[in-house]
Amino acid sequence: MSWWLATRITAPLRSLAAAADDIAATGRLDNDVPEAGPREVASLAANFNRMMSTIRSSFERERRFVQDANHELRTPLTSLRANSELLQRDDLSPEDRKSILSDIRIEVDEITAISA
Repeated sequence: MSWWLATRITAPLRSLAAAADDIAATGRLDNDVPEAGPREVASLAANFNRMMSTIRSSFERERRFVQDANHELRTPLTSLRANSELLQRDDLSPEDRKSILSDIRIEVDEITAISA
């Protein structure tokens, strides 16, 4: 009887510990644990699962932010590259050079606004 009770209590805790060990070893965050066992252990498992869900959501928001920032920076950087290549041409008029430099300043302002 006491062996059965000890197993009933420790099995869910071992499952929780194994999930935590797996996360530490692999970095994978898709390990939900069964919410079983005595009330306190089941509550601990439920809190663990909610915590993992929150962490996964946070990482997903971070991933989307990085993708969005990359996209927002790509356009002005492409324009800066094109304009800097144009400035290397010897046949540009002073007016064209002035216009290109103005465009470069605008692109730098856009990048500054994005990164602020």
